[in-house]
Amino acid sequence: MSDGIEAFLPRITDDSRPFWDGIKEGRFQARRCRPCGELYFPPHMICPFCFGNELQWVTLCGHGTLYAFTRMWAVPKPFRSRVPYVVGVVDLDEGLRVFAKIQGAYEDLTIGARVEFVPELLAAEVYLFTFRRSVVKDERA
Repeated sequence: MSDGIEAFLPRITDDSRPFWDGIKEGRFQARRCRPCGELYFPPHMICPFCFGNELQWVTLCGHGTLYAFTRMWAVPKPFRSRVPYVVGVVDLDEGLRVFAKIQGAYEDLTIGARVEFVPELLAAEVYLFTFRRSVVKDERA
């Protein structure tokens, strides 16, 4: 990887490995604190609500609603060949809010659109979580 992208790869630790392995396998996960019951993202080693450390991984449904989005033009050098691309804020069905790359054309997106999680290969064996417009009819409507 001589294009400089290695500086932007996720720092995978023993604690975060289950999350990144899940992304690679097509599962989007968050953490739930056993003592207080709060679900949170991004996953940390300590609960941000009660500072507990009895945590479990929870696989999320991977669906949500697009809250906001924008097109990226000014990006770090290793990503310049990829512009323009879209990033956005997604309100997941489980109540969490995440920031991620949104696949697809900017013109095809709308605030309130249903989106779904999809892993995207960034570099050799490194997958990121991204979202795209949902291809499944929204059962909630």
